[in-house]
Amino acid sequence: MSIVPLIKKFRLASTLNQPEVQQYISGLTTPLSSAQKTKLNTFVRALKSGLGISSLSSAFDVMYILAGETAESSLRNLVKNAHHCTAVNSPTFAALEGFTSNGTSSYINTTYRPNTHKATMSLYNIAFGCYFKKNNYGAFIETGTRTDTNNGITINGYNAAGHGFQGRINSALCPSIVGPSNNGGLYVLSKYISGSDFSGFVNGTKIADTTAAQSLEITDYQLFICAGNFAGTPSLYSPNQLRFVFLGRFLTEAENLVVFNAVESYMDANGKGLV
Repeated sequence: MSIVPLIKKFRLASTLNQPEVQQYISGLTTPLSSAQKTKLNTFVRALKSGLGISSLSSAFDVMYILAGETAESSLRNLVKNAHHCTAVNSPTFAALEGFTSNGTSSYINTTYRPNTHKATMSLYNIAFGCYFKKNNYGAFIETGTRTDTNNGITINGYNAAGHGFQGRINSALCPSIVGPSNNGGLYVLSKYISGSDFSGFVNGTKIADTTAAQSLEITDYQLFICAGNFAGTPSLYSPNQLRFVFLGRFLTEAENLVVFNAVESYMDANGKGLV
């Protein structure tokens, strides 16, 4: 048999979009460039291979590459054709970098309600992360949602010294995860135990194990980005630039490194890496 048909078949397979990328780009008003689609496919393949999964929906509920080529595409959920975002009051978008709130009224509503829409995550099995450029420190939330009793999931860039971050994960308490000083990157909270323990990761490395009293419920207020959702009302708008957000099942230390490497490689491919 001639090897020509085999070569053509291989070339065709290598150029096909990953299913997640195909649904992600379908219906876009402004098509993405071939170069950007290649980077997205590389990113998805790296996650699947590194995590040993056949689809992103096996490990994640939502994933937003906010640092996309267009604002339109950057608001879409890469995991599935659901829970796409709405930009509220025009947060500033910079191509291949992400979204920034005006600090007073603009934010992103993912439309994802953790309790109603959960698929891979649960009360005791959850990982929540965001990649952002940390230029500012103060009492604000990068991304999150909580009830009127403060129970929820949030990541706060706040730390006056510029070290680490703060966050809550199905808890009303928001302890600090103290780590080395940096200008941003991937911050993750990961939990897989019925109790108060969870871990904080910065750029793929575990910074600390910490404790916070576990809630018995998962908040069902929509997840916001560039601000927190406090019982249905946006609050604590972040002045930092948000580039990537995900929510899904627990990630081990090795899996956190896989996610970080995939995200940082994507950012580096666009000349926008922070690490």
